[in-house]
Amino acid sequence: MLKSIGTAALLALLAGPALAQPKSLTVAGYGGSFEQTLRSEIIPVFEKKHDVKVEYVAGNSTDTLAISTFLGGIFSLNLMMW
Repeated sequence: MLKSIGTAALLALLAGPALAQPKSLTVAGYGGSFEQTLRSEIIPVFEKKHDVKVEYVAGNSTDTLAISTFLGGIFSLNLMMW
């Protein structure tokens, strides 16, 4: 009985990440030339390699953190670059 429960738990752990893969990532970071380089050279390669859409939010980190904290579930970020 314990062996089958352990096996089921292990399968759930292994399958969970594969089933829960996001199809989009929201990334916040700097604007200007940094943003231009990311949008033209980095993001397209990343999207193609990982089959995911990257949504880039440009702005200063203090404002982005405040908005993300204030709006919570409405405006969620997967990655913030400081």
